[in-house]
Amino acid sequence: MDNTEVLMVLVTMAVATFITRAFPFVALAGVADHPLIQRFGRLLPPMVMVVLVVYGISGMPLDQMRSVLAVASGVGATVIVHCLFRHVLLSIIVGTGLYMTLIALGG
Repeated sequence: MDNTEVLMVLVTMAVATFITRAFPFVALAGVADHPLIQRFGRLLPPMVMVVLVVYGISGMPLDQMRSVLAVASGVGATVIVHCLFRHVLLSIIVGTGLYMTLIALGG
């Protein structure tokens, strides 16, 4: 495959990705003010975050007490920092940093 073909494949993938990301906004533009859509817009992000946290925790080693404490401390710190400052990136950094520090000190 030469450079032209690689470039054509990349452009095709970029356009396809853009279309699939933009389609829901274009398709639902007429009903954006509907109460059900407004409710989904409010509730879906926290629900997705809960699923991601549960999935992430389910993959962690919880066979020893120090691992359980590190996970619980990291999640707790993330929740507390987010409730205090309402800054997603800050809460993720603090929670991840605390978890990694506790794991490094415990192991």
